[in-house]
Amino acid sequence: MRKDATGKNVLFVLFGATGDLAVKKIFPALSLLHAEGVFGPKSKVLAVSRRDWGDMDFHNFLLEKKSAITGKFLDTVLYSKVDIENNHGFDDLKATIASIKKSQGISDVYIYLSLAPQNHPLAIRSLRDAKI
Repeated sequence: MRKDATGKNVLFVLFGATGDLAVKKIFPALSLLHAEGVFGPKSKVLAVSRRDWGDMDFHNFLLEKKSAITGKFLDTVLYSKVDIENNHGFDDLKATIASIKKSQGISDVYIYLSLAPQNHPLAIRSLRDAKI
């Protein structure tokens, strides 16, 4: 996150949201940044994984994993299903991102790949092809 982004409304898109790195390190760090006011009040985190879940399913998953997150932070977390290996869900992801940006007045979108390194090229190509 850029230092000049403090207090700005941003969208943080996290691929691999159900993985150990995301659950144990990234979400707790984002929760701490949220608590410290680094994110603006309309900022959102879009968790991306291949599981067929909704927002509440993902929230429950984080709570069951005892991820060090706060309840207020959970209000900023949304979920989107994307299957990178089968190139499925990128059009829906693009529409979701556009909808969040419009409804929350967000201009900055950060995409983080918390994926196995061999999946990075495929994810990046798919993001490019979907014009995300």
